[in-house]
Amino acid sequence: ALRQAIQSQDFKNLVDRLSPVAVESIDQANEEELNKALELLCGSRRRGGKVSRWVYERLTDSSGTTFPRSLSLLLEGAKEQELTYRGKSSTQIRTDRLLQGKSLESGLRKASKKRCEEIKEEYPYLINFFDSLKGKSAFLIKEELQEIWQNLPEKVLENFEEFVSLMREIGIIEFREKEERYKFVDIYVYGFEMNRQGAV
Repeated sequence: ALRQAIQSQDFKNLVDRLSPVAVESIDQANEEELNKALELLCGSRRRGGKVSRWVYERLTDSSGTTFPRSLSLLLEGAKEQELTYRGKSSTQIRTDRLLQGKSLESGLRKASKKRCEEIKEEYPYLINFFDSLKGKSAFLIKEELQEIWQNLPEKVLENFEEFVSLMREIGIIEFREKEERYKFVDIYVYGFEMNRQGAV
């Protein structure tokens, strides 16, 4: 994330001045040094956790794949949102960072939308399934997911368990043992316009 962010010369100058991590030594920098540099961009905490962890988790699918292009889009979308705050005075705008939390969420929506377009291109035979997710909860019990699968106009695999296995394999869902529910990962939730309520 830092490598992406310091492509902005202004941000790079800020990092060099306040939290020096040399461009050529990013790969050797420890996590604390990288987080310190990224704090200038988006603060250190986000909903009880580190911002870097928040970003990473939301750009990673359930198979553990993280999409670098999605990071670029998240930062681009966050910057676009941030620019809408220019000239506005608000007690809710934090001055200790360049990107507000709401801007990061706006960027995540942009990254998710693009990733959803890409996965539709990768798996065109699943488009009906992807389209059927709009408005659905991102946190489903087995029966709810099975109902979506059964109501598809064209059958995707003959067996529901095979279907679930495919969804896990392509990184869209993960099973939460504790809640006994399937959770759709954030990189897809926003783009498919699913309801995040209850999906932590």
